[in-house]
Amino acid sequence: MKYVFISDDTATVAVDGRYDLVRSVEVTKEIQEALGQGCRRIHIDLTKTTYIDSSVEWAWIRLYRKVGDANFRLSGASGMVLDALRTAKLDKWIR
Repeated sequence: MKYVFISDDTATVAVDGRYDLVRSVEVTKEIQEALGQGCRRIHIDLTKTTYIDSSVEWAWIRLYRKVGDANFRLSGASGMVLDALRTAKLDKWIR
């Protein structure tokens, strides 16, 4: 997998640079594969992500609903990414 790294029951997503519709489709496929392999927790590491668009936010909302609050978290958001999360009121997922 290119964007998702599995450790125990956690799938960690890391996207460098722009995380937009095109990458969102690729990442979502990888996350679905990880869930199929038994991952229950999703950690999205935004440390190296410089941009997200609304398609990514919607993908996260669907994923959040699927795995639940206790199993979903974001980390490392800063700059424009953090601003976008705050605007969409999704910054509550940063832990």
